[in-house]
Amino acid sequence: MQRIEYRVNEVEQETEHPSLTAHQILKHAGIDSDLHFLEETHPDHVSFQDRPEEAIHMIQHMRFKSEHQLIDYKVNDEDQKTKHRKLTARQILENAGIDPTANYLAEIHPEHISFEGKPDEVIHMHQHMKFISVSIKPTPVSEC
Repeated sequence: MQRIEYRVNEVEQETEHPSLTAHQILKHAGIDSDLHFLEETHPDHVSFQDRPEEAIHMIQHMRFKSEHQLIDYKVNDEDQKTKHRKLTARQILENAGIDPTANYLAEIHPEHISFEGKPDEVIHMHQHMKFISVSIKPTPVSEC
């Protein structure tokens, strides 16, 4: 049988099998498929996040990378998790149990970005992002 060479996270791997599942590729590379999913990066860009048992026709010099199954992030110092790579500011607030009609979202790590007036702007999620909610209701002032 012919050996097929491929890479996972830039580490060389090889197989004699003409097809493997994403689960098998991760396992062979020593990566826990309960915590990660597989993405093909060459020759095509294909995510197998929701298809770990789909057969992948293996060809020479394919490239794959593993991605965390869940992304950990914080809103107002409260831990949150998502499997989505893209969320809107509104979705982030709603997932944290915060009313998006009374608050807007601001990213504080790794960037400082305000989503005031942009609740439907798409945010590309990454590990360990930090957000805060900011009230859009007027703050009462006491009279002296």
